[in-house]
Amino acid sequence: MTRPQENHRKRLLWIVAVADKGIVAFVRACGDEQSAVKGLARHLRKYNGYKGPNHWNNLKTWLEEHNDYLDIRIVRQTLPGVCLSKPPLT
Repeated sequence: MTRPQENHRKRLLWIVAVADKGIVAFVRACGDEQSAVKGLARHLRKYNGYKGPNHWNNLKTWLEEHNDYLDIRIVRQTLPGVCLSKPPLT
């Protein structure tokens, strides 16, 4: 028996990674882009002296001044076939 199509949706994750002098220092998977940027800002505040708001444009400007030792990646990843409801019992 096949499950109805509406039970399957793709899940979108935003993955944040920070490398400090080539060593991975922070990785987080978030459910939306805003949470990813907020997590990045929180990490940079705690460990790298960032003092700005949770806004990507401010982070980008700050990172341009500190890019000699930090490598930042925020990528969107789709996980296909994630079932959001229980399949019927057969």
